[in-house]
Amino acid sequence: MKMVFHLMFPVLFFGCLGFALATIVRSGNGAAAVLVSIGLFLWILTEPLEGSCWNLFYNPFAQLE
Repeated sequence: MKMVFHLMFPVLFFGCLGFALATIVRSGNGAAAVLVSIGLFLWILTEPLEGSCWNLFYNPFAQLE
């Protein structure tokens, strides 16, 4: 039962965040376009931020070469 609360918090948080973004943009399709644009921008920045602590795609379980 404890795990349910740990899983429901991010689901509710991101759901409310998406609803707030769609309300600010005033369009669900516009909010989707904004999120896709932000995702592509972050994906482009993965290489310059590779050694940084700000890398969103950092995998702590990856094996070091």
